[in-house]
Amino acid sequence: MPVARSPNAGANAPRASAISRLLEPPWRRTLVAGWALFAVSFLLPTLVHHVRMPTPSGGQPSLLNFDVAGWEAFMWALGGTAGPAGVISVVTNFLVVGGTLHGRWSPAARWPVVVLAAATLLNASFWPFWVMSEGDVSLQAGYFVWVASFACVAMAFWLRRRAETATTAE
Repeated sequence: MPVARSPNAGANAPRASAISRLLEPPWRRTLVAGWALFAVSFLLPTLVHHVRMPTPSGGQPSLLNFDVAGWEAFMWALGGTAGPAGVISVVTNFLVVGGTLHGRWSPAARWPVVVLAAATLLNASFWPFWVMSEGDVSLQAGYFVWVASFACVAMAFWLRRRAETATTAE
């Protein structure tokens, strides 16, 4: 049996806040989540550097572990510690930051999705190989949050492109 509704049904419902209106399309929520993950990743420990320190008595060397925050890892890579691929990885950070310009280019453009997906794959694959070759470094949570931020921003670009192409097709 259908329920009768009054003409002013929902009039007492709370109005949507400015923040919820700002985050209305799913791609915006995904983009904001990507930016938040990116910012947090620079504060989290990204890797642990293991250093063997010789003892003065000549006995068994002691193992010291140094946590490296995301911003420190960024500076290491920028300084060339990880080689040319590390410098390229540093440059990919500007793609996430450049996501603020997302509304400035055509939403139907395919290149932001492709470039960010490639940057995600580069960063997800390069650092583990670099860590394996170094042998004295272990990846930590900050690294995985950092890579996830790239994936979120790439997903936001893809969602926006998909929404835009769906509305133009109608």
